[in-house]
Amino acid sequence: MNVDLEAEKLNLLESLPKIDIVIATDCVGYIGYKAFLNLLKVIKNRQSNSNESETEYTAPIFAFSVLRMFDMKDIEEVFEMYDYSIVKSDIKPIRQRSFSDPKEKTQTISLLHDMKINTKKYEDDGNCYADFYIARSKK
Repeated sequence: MNVDLEAEKLNLLESLPKIDIVIATDCVGYIGYKAFLNLLKVIKNRQSNSNESETEYTAPIFAFSVLRMFDMKDIEEVFEMYDYSIVKSDIKPIRQRSFSDPKEKTQTISLLHDMKINTKKYEDDGNCYADFYIARSKK
């Protein structure tokens, strides 16, 4: 299924299958809080319209990696709004792609330093790194 999760009018209720887990790798930052907001709206509407009892319905778990240069504040607020707890895992950052050129490396490292993130063990080696997050319903 190919869907623009950031579209203003997202109608997936009928076409979206039951979801147990949502896995997103290397996309946060390229998609933002709106994608999660829209997806969580659909999930909540599906739960409200479900024939399953509350004891049978299980809200999906989200697992995703986020490049360290992207601020998670807005996304964390969206999950909180939908009664999810979201935590950054304690696993070490995950190596992603190499920087496309020296300019991208310099800009990314500068941004990370502005965010008070140490790049010595990670981005200084010439690669992007991502943190891993888990979000699950508080219910």
